[in-house]
Amino acid sequence: MLRSRLIYILLFSILMSCKDYLDIKSNSGLATPDNFEAMQRILDNMEVMNISTNPLGEASSDNYFLTLQSYNSLGMRSQEAYTWRIIDNNFPNDWATSYLTVYHSNIVLDNLKSIQINDANKGTWSQLAGAAYFYRSYAYLSLLWTYAKGYEESEKDIYPGIVLRVDADPYKPSERSSIAACYNTVIHDLERSIPLLPRQSEHVLRPSKAAAYGLLARTYLSMGHYIKSEIYADSAWMISAKLIDYNMLDANTQFPFERYNIETTFFSQMSTTLPAMNYYNALVDTTLYKSYNKDDLRLKLFFAQGSDGYYQFKGSYAGASDFFTGITSAEILLMRAESYIRNGRIERGLSDLNHLMRHRYATGKYKELGGLSQEDALERVLCERRKELLFRGLRWMDVKRLNLEGRNIVLKRQIPEGVLELVPNSNRYALPIPTDVVDRTGIPQNPQ
Repeated sequence: MLRSRLIYILLFSILMSCKDYLDIKSNSGLATPDNFEAMQRILDNMEVMNISTNPLGEASSDNYFLTLQSYNSLGMRSQEAYTWRIIDNNFPNDWATSYLTVYHSNIVLDNLKSIQINDANKGTWSQLAGAAYFYRSYAYLSLLWTYAKGYEESEKDIYPGIVLRVDADPYKPSERSSIAACYNTVIHDLERSIPLLPRQSEHVLRPSKAAAYGLLARTYLSMGHYIKSEIYADSAWMISAKLIDYNMLDANTQFPFERYNIETTFFSQMSTTLPAMNYYNALVDTTLYKSYNKDDLRLKLFFAQGSDGYYQFKGSYAGASDFFTGITSAEILLMRAESYIRNGRIERGLSDLNHLMRHRYATGKYKELGGLSQEDALERVLCERRKELLFRGLRWMDVKRLNLEGRNIVLKRQIPEGVLELVPNSNRYALPIPTDVVDRTGIPQNPQ
């Protein structure tokens, strides 16, 4: 397998220059993966396939803030990411990291086409193909959430999305597809993956049917298609119906959650942690912290108070300071609860929410919800979604989709020059594509 540095160069050349690609390929020792074992090694490269979620959306969200001292100590790229005004972002960057996942997936899919399927190899062939489709869609969705505006039905065929690369051919030019075409590709890849994947995988680093159902639910939720999100969240929950009882955890440890725990349906984490978002710089939004009930065990399991009195996030399911972005049974249950409520099944949604909260509150302290109006029930489930899934790479898209519904979420940053605001549905919600990619490929930049 190519070492990561060479792979990054290879991907960069694919996006930028066919000649450079050919030069690197001929000198790097890259062999065509012509057998199942080689293909599995490509997909098992955790650094490329699992630790590749784009961090810029989370860096742009309102889960955290920086003190002025921390802000002043950061480099220009982190300051720009924090203030939604990235100006110059060149290779290597998180755009390239995500497309590296796409490229690896396409290598496997391209080479599987040359292998004749028979009774002896059908199971292995199917699992590899299903995993490759899943990984590609996972990367595409992360890219869409970062570099495109929210999914708006009336504008879906007009707004530009991302570059769709459906094979590993370096000669094809880079072109941005519409948001509609991009989401359709994500959905199509996942629909193809489901019959090919095992119900549950050998390890949560590998995709499964449960993970694909969960990712489809994520996709439809971000589109505002709540009937479909209910269907796929329900399918995922039927396989992954396990929750951690937070009463059984030790809140006094530095990182209370075990990596690959029973709630994890698929494991991924952010590709990089910008200095703006490391464990010490990124302080939990004060209003968000105060929204937790005193009997809510997440208050002590998720947060640690620093010497300055502010709180840092320690509740990552990566079991460390790295930000976990994978799919969990708790997220699946929250997606189903929200979808139930939006689709008029209010008591079913509240039942799901109650089930989750019983695992999050001190034993006997949670008060069951029932008899609420649809709007009040929706407010409760959205509030718990915010408190359960912070620092997971989900909030940026949530703000986009909720503002398209008119919820008027305004993001604010305090910097030395004053207070910056990001108003709902601003063009800045589609973060800038790296400058060198735009310059070399000619694809249109997002307006700012």
